[in-house]
Amino acid sequence: MLTKVQRWFSPTRSESKNCIKVFLLAALITTIIFLPFIICDKGLFIFYGDYNVQQIPFYQYAHDAIRSGEVGWSWYTDLGSNFVGSYGFYLLGSPFFWLTIPFPSSWVPYLMAPLFILKFSIAATTSYAFIRRFTKTPHMAIIGAMMYAFSSFSIYNIFFNHFHEVIAFFPLLLIGLEELVMNNRKGLFAMAVALNVFTNYFFFAGQVAFLVLYFFLRCLCLDFRINLKKFGLLAAESIIGVLIALVLFLPCICSLMGNPRTDNMLTGFNMLFYYNPQRYGLILQSMFFPADMPARANFFPDSNAKWCSVAAWLPLFSMAGVLTFLREKRKHWLKTLIIVLITMSLVPILNSAFFAFNSSYYARWFYMMVLMMSLATVIVLENKKMDISFGIKTTFIITCLFAIIGIIPTTEDGKTTYFSAPGYPTMFWINVLIAILCIVIAAFILQKYRKTKTRLYRSSLIALCTIIVVNGVVQVSWGKMQNVDYVYRNVVDRGLNAEFQLDDSEFYRIDVYDGMDNWPMYWRMPTIQAFQSVVPASIMEFYPAVGVDRDVASRPEPKYYGLRELLSVKYIFAENNADNKKTNLDLPPNCVLYDNQNGFDIYENKNFIPMGFTYDSYITQEQFDDSFEDT
Repeated sequence: MLTKVQRWFSPTRSESKNCIKVFLLAALITTIIFLPFIICDKGLFIFYGDYNVQQIPFYQYAHDAIRSGEVGWSWYTDLGSNFVGSYGFYLLGSPFFWLTIPFPSSWVPYLMAPLFILKFSIAATTSYAFIRRFTKTPHMAIIGAMMYAFSSFSIYNIFFNHFHEVIAFFPLLLIGLEELVMNNRKGLFAMAVALNVFTNYFFFAGQVAFLVLYFFLRCLCLDFRINLKKFGLLAAESIIGVLIALVLFLPCICSLMGNPRTDNMLTGFNMLFYYNPQRYGLILQSMFFPADMPARANFFPDSNAKWCSVAAWLPLFSMAGVLTFLREKRKHWLKTLIIVLITMSLVPILNSAFFAFNSSYYARWFYMMVLMMSLATVIVLENKKMDISFGIKTTFIITCLFAIIGIIPTTEDGKTTYFSAPGYPTMFWINVLIAILCIVIAAFILQKYRKTKTRLYRSSLIALCTIIVVNGVVQVSWGKMQNVDYVYRNVVDRGLNAEFQLDDSEFYRIDVYDGMDNWPMYWRMPTIQAFQSVVPASIMEFYPAVGVDRDVASRPEPKYYGLRELLSVKYIFAENNADNKKTNLDLPPNCVLYDNQNGFDIYENKNFIPMGFTYDSYITQEQFDDSFEDT
């Protein structure tokens, strides 16, 4: 069996066949990672957090809306939203999403895992095609592709399903640029631009910043033959690509205009220094260890970077190859680029350049740095003259230094305790074990097989694939272990399979007390409770105007009774459980129990005001603002 695998990846095969093999290998690895969880979830893949409350219901709702032709206005998105504007960011430009359209609605949740397999496989294939341009043989390009496709950034962002489209298609931008400049191949770059804009316009802003850096540093190379004509072609194809994607890009941008989340910029010393010093440690640590869970910060819990995708670890080789490359290659465009990228990650204003200079902190551009690190690693592995022992030793020392965090003492109520700094010690020490084990295995392979290219490649590939599977299963397990039965019940029994018999003679909204985010979207009911980041500016303005915070979600507290009447809330859902029975629900006046269905007590709001009512008086915006200042 092993011999067949080794032959299958023989460098004597053509490049097209190698791409197919990389695709199939990545598909096999991803299947092995996901299959146990698919079986556990009876054909579904249920994770935790945003994946359950956004990715699954968004996919199914958008699928149904497109099939039914209801793609104008969405009454199921917050208080009402432009369908294209709200879902262009998440899925409408994704080719993977459109693969679900021929299938029935009930199939969509079951397609999420197969689509993940496809995304990982394409990410490996496109990154192989890019890395192969800089390697002598396909051997190490395959290694680099696997490191990129299954880096900690990719595993971390299973939580954010729609990020994987970007990971998969980004290498095509670099391939298109290289082909135009190096081989005078026209059109490919324009199509790559169009595809990436379609896929996710938000991430494309960061890709533009990266491409500018990449282009100017590549121009320092003698073999990168650029002239005014080719520069003009690059500019023209960039514009053409954006114009092709304008059909989706334009309505999305228009829907964001006026949104207060898009125009906040860093100022003062916040441009130069992160206000939380732990964030520096988190950024550097993320390059040497598998990532923490998005909501379970372990190494630097006070870095205030949950859900920010701070992850850049390469399986098996970690930073060993990168550090060696930075030391050995004195004048190389890739060395300069990696140093610039790491520096940008540590300076707030430079980091924000990848997100149109928004003040919110994100590291969601790290996949681009990961690709460059993967390339640097395989260049080192191919070159026997480079002393990779330096990188191995340095990486091992740095990894051990970060691991000391696990034993530092903490003091609470005057009592000092050791081994208590990590909030989730089991997760912490398993990640430390994986990181150290990778360095030890890499050191063993390099010491024993460094002189023989074929044996180095085969042993590295086997070890890498094994580490990828082990790390993937471990990291997904952390998410799956968050109240397994409770999550399954919420997503399947009370989400996907729930049906309610309510009056449907008129339009109304519902409210859900202390429930899972976006349950009403599963049920196709308009609501005032919504977890959706991309909504019209009017919603972002309305809620703060009435005293309700609105950032990534609308969650007006029960104390705002009048808001329920104003927004035509007719029914209020509360889970029929022991906790709710023991406490008095803070229901609006004149609410009566209507029915109990699917484990919910449903209350009818007798003060419900139907949509479409009129007023016989009004006040100006200035009077409204003054009324709040006087209270």
